[in-house]
Amino acid sequence: MRNTLAFLGAAALTLAGVGWYLGWYDVLVKPSAEGHQRVDIDVNIPKIKDDINKGEEKGKKKLQEALDNHNRKASGVDDGSSEAR
Repeated sequence: MRNTLAFLGAAALTLAGVGWYLGWYDVLVKPSAEGHQRVDIDVNIPKIKDDINKGEEKGKKKLQEALDNHNRKASGVDDGSSEAR
């Protein structure tokens, strides 16, 4: 149970750090009345959707290239394009 909670905590911190780095959200701290602090979190949902779609497209492209390379090697036809780039 403790390992599961530690994993979930690490995953949440990782997601928070990556989201902040990619500009998915901003945390704004402003002074408020009577010495209080106001914390606003601005979530950029269009940016998140755009980044996820870009990741899916890149993943599909890489998967297709890997399958094509595998099929070429399996059929014995290798034009040299499968070398490390």
